[in-house]
Order: sequence, then structure tokens, then C-alpha cells
Amino acid sequence: MSYIESLLIYNTQINVPCQTDLDFGDTSNQCSWCAGLFALNYKKLIHTFLTDKSEFLNIYRECLETGTRLRKEYGKCLYGENIDNKILLNKLKLSDNIFFIASYDKNNSDDFLVKIPDELKNEFYNKKGIKINDFDSLLNYKFSLISRHCQSFILITVNDSFLVLDSHVHTIGLMSKENAFRYIKYQHFDDSEISGYLYVTILCGA
Repeated sequence: MSYIESLLIYNTQINVPCQTDLDFGDTSNQCSWCAGLFALNYKKLIHTFLTDKSEFLNIYRECLETGTRLRKEYGKCLYGENIDNKILLNKLKLSDNIFFIASYDKNNSDDFLVKIPDELKNEFYNKKGIKINDFDSLLNYKFSLISRHCQSFILITVNDSFLVLDSHVHTIGLMSKENAFRYIKYQHFDDSEISGYLYVTILCGA
């Protein structure tokens, strides 16, 4: 069982395309573009997820296809763009839908940033958002774009839980609040966390 599957509410899981599937060509690191498109389509995605899984998959695939194309056309960063990248926000016309930009910072390795390339550091780690110490405030927004460990995905709020859409994986679905926060922190049930530097960029909207 994959990590995300261990966190999903069991009877909500569905299989979806993944950005690394051959269908999407040789473009890589397009997760922020795909997550941004999920945000633009969040109303249709949550509605069809709950009512029409076939149409949901059509919209989901279209987001992956468009995100892959836009990354290929406009992506400038070797390691991919963060979700707050200005080119990405402008091309997707997403800025008007974003109300709150935050960052969560838990540094488990003081020398981590010294070891990574400047482009990667500047794109994902040298950003300034409102500092938060927990993720409870995410429930106040319709969606939250998340980037952690240079991987971007989206949480769409559904009452007290979240629909988690992540273009890196083949299985998505609903998560409880607690498990969604575990997914952000990549925290396992024994309360261990992935080693290294944890810096999360968060864009909340709608």
C-alpha cells in the first residue's frame, strides 16, 4: 500500500492518471502547473467527484494534459516551479483567486540548504509567507495549494475533511483533517517524519 493510500478514507479512493505516465510525454516537474489547474477547476472537481466519477476523471486528465503543456512552454526552472512562481500564477491567471500565502518551516537539518543548488533553493525555500505553526486554518478556505519537498498538490475542503489531488500518484480521494496534515508533513502513523528540511509553501483561496 502506498503512503497516500494509507491515509485516504477507504471507500473514497479512486484510480487516476499520473503526470509520469507515458501519455503525458517527456515533460517532467509539472506538478505545480497541474495543482494550479486543479485549483482553477476545484468546483467542478469536487462536484463531479461526489456525483459523476467518469466526468471527474475527464476533468482531472485535462488538468494533467494542460499542466504538462504549460510546463513545457513556460517552465523556466530545471527543478520545476513552486506554486507561488510569478510566471505560473500569471499564465494561469490564478492570483485573483488566492487570498492567503503562508509558510510552515520545520528545519530538521541545519546544513540541508547549503547542499542544494541555488536555483532549487531560491525557487522553493527562500520565500516569505505568513508564518504558521499548524494547518488548522486551511479549513477556512475552499482550497489550499501545497508545496512540500518540492512537490505540489492541492487540498479541496469538504466540510471537515479534504479531497487530496496529487499529480504524482495514481490513487486519490478524501482524507480526514488529521491525515491531510500528515500528508503535508509526510508524517507516518508512528509520528516519525521524513528526514531533512521541511518547508511548506501554502496558497489558500476561493
